[in-house]
Parts: sequence; structure tokens; C-alpha cells
Amino acid sequence: MKRDVTVGGNTVLNDAMNRINDWYNTFGPNQRFAVWGCSDFAEQLVCNLKEDLHFAYMIDRDEKKEGTDFCGLKVHKPDYLNQDRDVKIIISNTYMGTRVKIANQLQSMGFEENKDYTYAELVLSIYNWKMHEKIVSQYVEISTTTLCTLNCKNCTAYMPYVTKKYHVPLQELQQGTDFYFESIDYVGRFRILGGEPMLYPDLNAYLEYVGSRYRSRIGELCIVTNGTIPIKPELLNLAVKYDVTFFVSNYSKSGHPLATEKHYEDFIKVLKENHLRYYFSDSQKWLSLGNPKEFSRDLKDVTLPEKFNDCRHYCRSIVGNRLFLCATWAFAVLGGVYTQSVEPFIGKEILDLKEFSQVNKEERFHKWFEYDIEMKLPNGYLDFCKYCNGFGSKNTCFVPVGEQKER
Repeated sequence: MKRDVTVGGNTVLNDAMNRINDWYNTFGPNQRFAVWGCSDFAEQLVCNLKEDLHFAYMIDRDEKKEGTDFCGLKVHKPDYLNQDRDVKIIISNTYMGTRVKIANQLQSMGFEENKDYTYAELVLSIYNWKMHEKIVSQYVEISTTTLCTLNCKNCTAYMPYVTKKYHVPLQELQQGTDFYFESIDYVGRFRILGGEPMLYPDLNAYLEYVGSRYRSRIGELCIVTNGTIPIKPELLNLAVKYDVTFFVSNYSKSGHPLATEKHYEDFIKVLKENHLRYYFSDSQKWLSLGNPKEFSRDLKDVTLPEKFNDCRHYCRSIVGNRLFLCATWAFAVLGGVYTQSVEPFIGKEILDLKEFSQVNKEERFHKWFEYDIEMKLPNGYLDFCKYCNGFGSKNTCFVPVGEQKER
């Protein structure tokens, strides 16, 4: 039986079209834009639309960046905006806590939301549609395995709670990827992860599949790793061939014998020698998302819609033929942590990519806009919000990095 793939419970797209047109009338192509935040997403935005929009300069609160260049644009402090009241401002930061602080600062300076300033995902999505009829997303990830070399107590993929320990069949990954790219035209960042993806026996085959078919439709093709397994020569050659970026997290504080400083020095050395781009995350603390086996106790005074809106973590994930708004929920499903059926949420909180890809393109864009950009949901939150503390500012449950739990 074919499902209604409409998201947000709304089968009439006129409202979405009107919101898009109203936005475009305010932030049209004849405007000058200042981008607030020298972030990864800002780089993605500027590189993607530099031929279409007039990006005037960057704004950043980090005084060390003042006067430097970012993507060919001069970086200024926020007070520079006081002498340029006609510029339209794009907030590039995706973390909601930071966004709220920036918005509050802009409002204190006399700038109004939806009149003087907007958000990067709106610019990226609407402009690509209006000017190129392309459906564009900023991010998606796909998990290859639920196995990992580490067993972090507060893993955001809930590794200690995983009951289904397995490698995802290569054909399933390929099929889900195909349906994703049949649904959209371009994604800014495509991340391959686990568990630990270096454990996945078909990693080379999957990377070759994605790279050979879709590399031109991906801004940044990434592998996310804990760095505990050295990169083998064949994978290294593929990474160079398809210009792969590595996201490496530092778990040396965990005390695990595979995660020493020497391991990371050797890992990064190989990336540098092969001129591969990498990010090295050296977090001083983690956020605890709570125990996924019980209703969230840590934020008991926060309603579910409040928690969702405080989080709104932009982290889409493909599992099988389905696209999850929340990668944490996706991995909980993949690893058998979330044991309820997701069938009641298909077409509302989760997209069936196989069916969605068959919708005519104009209708598909407007539905994609409501789902991926506006995150319009029937209840105002995801079902998994019941079990998760979220990544928002209301979650202050900080924990040590990479603390290990006995298997």
C-alpha cells in the first residue's frame, strides 16, 4: 500500500509556497549579504552560491578573526553592522543555542528577524530552487555498522545499549543512497560512519560506489572515525581519488589502549602526507543524551515541543530506504535500542525515500522544504524526543569525553 508521503500532516502546499515567496521577496538576489559565523556551513553556503549572490563580508564574534579572510571575504566584528544598515544578514551557525544568542544580539542592535536577518539553510534551499530548480540539503549521514572498537558510556550512538551488532549489507547501503539522490539534487556534506566505519568489511566498495556515482553532487564527502584503526592502502587510495575529508575524534582521554596520543599522531601524519583534508575534534566535554531505555528524566521540566525546538539538531540519517530527521534516533533504530515500530511515523516524522523520490519535482521540493528545512511535525516533536536529552541549550548534562564502559 502506498503511503501519503506528505510531511507535517499537511497535504496542501500553498502555505509552503507562500512562505517561500514571501521570504524571497525580502531576501531576493538584488541584496547584499553579510554571513555571520565563519563556520563549516558558511563555507558550504558561500562556495555553493557565490556565482548567484553578492556576499559582501563575514561577521564573527571571535576577535582573532577580525581582518582575516574567509572564503575570500573580509571578516568584521558585529559592531561593523551599525555602519551598514542596508545589508541582509545570514546566520550560518546550526547549533540552536548559538543561534539564539546571535539573534538576540542582532535584535538588540535593531535588526529584525525575517526582515533584516535570516538563516543559512533557507538561503541554500530557496535560492537553489528559485535559480536552478535544484533540491539541495546541507547534510546527511549513513551508518555502515553498529560495531565499534570503543564502548563509550555516553556515546551519542548509544553503543553500550546496542543489541543488534552487525554490518549493514552493502546492497542496503547502495539502495538507500540511490533513493536519496533520486529525491534530491545535491547535498553539502555526506558522511559515512559507524559505529566505527573502519571495521566495515565493504567500506572500500561502498566508498567507490558513492564516489563513482554521486561525487559531483556532494560538496564534502566524509568518513567519521575514532582513529583507532590505521587507514589501509586501498582505502587511502580511494580517499585521495574521491577527495574524502576525515572527521577524527580524539579519545585519548578514554584510557583505551587503541586511543593513545601516538595513535592519533600516526593517523594524522598519514592524512597530511596524502594531502587529505581532516577535522580533529578535541572536545573537553560531552553532552549526555541520557538513557535511551527510559523516558528522559534529566529534562523532566521541559515539554517535548520545547526540547525539540531547543535542539533542532541538523543531522539527517539514511537507514535502509528511510530518511530520519534525527541521526540519534536513526542509530537507535539501527542498533535495536529503539524497539518500537517506526511504521506509524513514516510520512510524518520519517521519510520513505523510495516513495518520496517518485513525487513530481515541484511538489517534492515544497514537501522537502517543510520537512528538511522547517521541520514541520504533526506533534511538534519527534517520538524519540521522549528518550533523549537533545543537543540544545537546555541540556546541561555534561560528562567526561570517551569514558569507557565494560562490555
